[in-house]
Amino acid sequence: MLIVHSLTLFGDHGQGAFTPLDGLSSRASVPTMLMSRIVLFIASILLAAAVALAAIGAHAVPDAAHPGGLWWTAVFWHAVTGVGLFAVGAAWGRFHWAWGTLGATLMLVGVVLFSGTLYVKGISAWETGSFLTPTGGTLLVFAWLAMAVAALRNPR
Repeated sequence: MLIVHSLTLFGDHGQGAFTPLDGLSSRASVPTMLMSRIVLFIASILLAAAVALAAIGAHAVPDAAHPGGLWWTAVFWHAVTGVGLFAVGAAWGRFHWAWGTLGATLMLVGVVLFSGTLYVKGISAWETGSFLTPTGGTLLVFAWLAMAVAALRNPR
């Protein structure tokens, strides 16, 4: 409580644009803020990896830059999921904690399976793990459905 009170000293005490904890409600708990930072960190790493893999693909993987190709599809959905996960982290305090955690976890596992198997297949023609690609895509769908439930439920 001391931290929240200290932070409000620098704002305008609810009469304008400043709010405690940079937009989080004063009820925001330490676990909520920590989870938000963890999700934002993971999303940032995912996005950095997407940019790096796009650059690698553009220089080292044949036909990587063509829309619809394996590498392009992997980078596209990798980046889209990273941006989505970043948005989830930024709005973390507004979600139901359990459903939000489920959604964020499914997003991370889903993108690793979906894009990861496409990356491996793109550089090695690996067919053995092809069943993991649709599994990852399905997990991404379930992740966004979990986030929809998280948005409708009261934050806890």
